[in-house]
Order: sequence, then structure tokens, then C-alpha cells
Amino acid sequence: MQGLSNIVNAINLLTKAMKCAVITGCGTLASFYLSATAGTTIIAAGTYYKIQGTTVKNKALNFDHANNKLTYTGTRPATIKIDVSGSFTSDTNNVVVKACPAVNGVALTNAEIERKILTGADIGGLSFHWEVELLPDDYLEVYITCDNAGTVLTVRKMVVLVG
Repeated sequence: MQGLSNIVNAINLLTKAMKCAVITGCGTLASFYLSATAGTTIIAAGTYYKIQGTTVKNKALNFDHANNKLTYTGTRPATIKIDVSGSFTSDTNNVVVKACPAVNGVALTNAEIERKILTGADIGGLSFHWEVELLPDDYLEVYITCDNAGTVLTVRKMVVLVG
């Protein structure tokens, strides 16, 4: 009977250790926010451009942060959820603004969200949520575009969370 009790105790300890390892050893989480604005010029209508401005890292577990860019530093492929919220202005009236995530410089247009701005000085808001699979050294950015060439879009506030 003592042998069986030892086996049960060992299984319980292994189960507890595995739960801790999964929670603390395999997680990915990163976040950053926009700290200084800058205009993003839409040279060609409908073409996505990386949002300009200065971003600051809040958290980064299995990611490196550079300006508006998170590079995945994990060693295995990972499915990552992306949550982005931001507000912006336009120097042009009556434009449809679109935003989406980008992986390795390629806009993920299947995740784009749009908003029409009637008066450029109005502050518009957008948010999007998406899921991507990242390989080691893949990077995430936030891109923006509109339906009018030459428009300057200025992101005023933005927070990005991935995990």
C-alpha cells in the first residue's frame, strides 16, 4: 500500500510541475504604446504603410521591441493574438481609412478595419483583433492606408497587445 501511495504522490507532484512549466515557461506576451505622433503619408491610395511615430515597450516576453515593431524571439512556431486600438486624424476630408496588422512587412488585409472620416480634424478611432502564426524572427507591425493619394494620417494614440 505504501508503494501505491508513493506513486500517487509522485504523479501529483509531476502534474503540478507540468502546470507551472506551461504557465510560466511557454508564454508569449508583448505590448507597446504610441508615445509621440508623426504623420504617415499615403503616397498611393489603398497601399498600406507602416504607422509613423514613436512607440514604447510596455512588456515583452519572447519578443523584441523596436519602433512600432515586435520581433518574435521564441524558438518554436507560435499562434499569436493581436489586439490594436488607436485614434487618428487626417489632413484631408472625406477619406476612408483602413488599418491592419502586418507580418514581415506584408499587410494582412483579411484583418483590415475601416472608418470614414468626413472632416479631417475629427479624431477617428479604429481597433482590430486577429490571430497569426509566427515563426522565430517573424515581426509584427501596424499598417494604415486610405482611399486618397497624398493624404497624411496621424495616429494620435495607439496601444498594441500580442500574446
